[in-house]
Amino acid sequence: MDGNQHIEKRVLRLEGLTVGYHINKHTTREVLSNLNVELRQGELICMLGANGAGKSTLLRTISGVQHPLAGSVKINGRDVNEYGRRELSQLISLVYTDNTLAGGLTVEELVGLGRQPYTGFFGRLSEDDHRIVSEAIAAVCLTHKAADYVSCLSDGERQKAMIARALAQETPIIILDEPTAFLDVASRIETMKLLHNLAFNNGKAIILSSHDISQSLMLASRLWLITGDGQLIDGVTEDLVLDGALNRLFPDRDVTFDPTIGDFFASTDSHRVVKLACHEPLLCHWLTNALNRNNIITTDDADIAVEVLGRNKFVFDGKQITGISSLLSALKQHFAD
Repeated sequence: MDGNQHIEKRVLRLEGLTVGYHINKHTTREVLSNLNVELRQGELICMLGANGAGKSTLLRTISGVQHPLAGSVKINGRDVNEYGRRELSQLISLVYTDNTLAGGLTVEELVGLGRQPYTGFFGRLSEDDHRIVSEAIAAVCLTHKAADYVSCLSDGERQKAMIARALAQETPIIILDEPTAFLDVASRIETMKLLHNLAFNNGKAIILSSHDISQSLMLASRLWLITGDGQLIDGVTEDLVLDGALNRLFPDRDVTFDPTIGDFFASTDSHRVVKLACHEPLLCHWLTNALNRNNIITTDDADIAVEVLGRNKFVFDGKQITGISSLLSALKQHFAD
């Protein structure tokens, strides 16, 4: 099914939403205020922000676990707090990183818990329920592990099993809180690609919080950026990258977003500056990386120039130099003199 068929239907809307905590009977602490954004079917939204910025608080409020301080969360035009518990569990499924500790269950049993909103008092699964569970396990490529205990799975496999449980719940909305935390790079990529496919091909509306900048930029339909001053910026991923909005995530930290590589790097404050004449993007990127690591900044208006002739050939101070290591030594000697 083409995911573009789903994008027109809005399933969730935040209207003037303020989230935070009741510290005591008379005092509240606002974390994010006056949010007005929406989620449509077929979209994968990645929420990015610093630790403590309010990502988890916002997700708990959206899912009805925590009450808002003001405003509302509406699902299909109806306030989330107007839904009964069973009814809401048929609309939103939740995947939390700390929910993967169900080691005493098999994968099939864990995924079967996703059918609870539809089973009777005793939770017995019908033939149709078993079919849905099997399809959910197959969707995350864990059929060969269906009879294995969750405790025997890798971290990546456990996270896939939790996503399969959410799929078995058959909700239009899936909310995940840092689903790629603690995963190795291959598992992070596989998990994010799986979520992208569920949104695009199956019409799921998915919100997740993440610190995985590169995968979020590659696969998210939209970004929700929680800035250092408590604002939420919503936009198409590429628009926010090109507008420089990602630099608002960590305004008081010594990091800078580089749109050419799609990631943050440590800012360098140095008087050692060179102009780099390089026409091969990949070589230019890694040479700049080597210079920055040695506290040398590249800028177009520097008086000192390095000309790049090839992979290991450079011209500096009128001399031809072979190898990056030799170039770095020559530059260090120049700035030391």
